[in-house]
Amino acid sequence: MFDVADSSPRPCSAQYRGEEAESELEVQSIVRFLTSRASRFIAFITYHSYGERILTRWDHSKQLLPDDHGDLVRSLV
Repeated sequence: MFDVADSSPRPCSAQYRGEEAESELEVQSIVRFLTSRASRFIAFITYHSYGERILTRWDHSKQLLPDDHGDLVRSLV
């Protein structure tokens, strides 16, 4: 997904999303690293400390949460 809530098209913004998906050098490096070793990974977890949030794959949509979502949240507290 690209151009979602809480992102900005303005380069000086703290929430700048880039010109397009994977347009920033840092993201390109991470993508290359992960795709070259994809068969070795079981999971990939990122920590977004700027917003003091832990994002799950359901955070970007209005999709219903999975049955065990409460267990995940409780395990993080």
